Amino acid sequence: MQALPIVAAPVILFIVAWFADPKMSGWLPQCPLHEFTGLYCPGCGLTRAAHQLAHGHVRAALAVNPLALVLAVIASYVFVCELVNALGTQIQYPRFIYRWHWAFWALIAAFGVARNIHSYPFYLLAPH
Repeated sequence: MQALPIVAAPVILFIVAWFADPKMSGWLPQCPLHEFTGLYCPGCGLTRAAHQLAHGHVRAALAVNPLALVLAVIASYVFVCELVNALGTQIQYPRFIYRWHWAFWALIAAFGVARNIHSYPFYLLAPH
């Protein structure tokens, strides 16, 4: 029962991403960092990318936020592990996940800096 929120949350988020088109929905919030500074945070475009991924449009998701695909793969792996664990079979996460979490946060920070550099090829990381 403890894993229920971990298993249910991605399903709910997928359903919301499927139905809520960020281009058409006025109720989805804008990025406060971009609104006040004009800079793109690492999360800018994740909602649009999640909507595109939910519909199977991988190229469109990569154009909006390339990090979304990495996050989707990691989230899918954790979701499957937690689902299997909730069904009674114990799956241990690989040790590299625990050892390399700092590299994951460094990747996110570097991505946030790189997508604000206005020269080739970095400007390709900005949301389109």
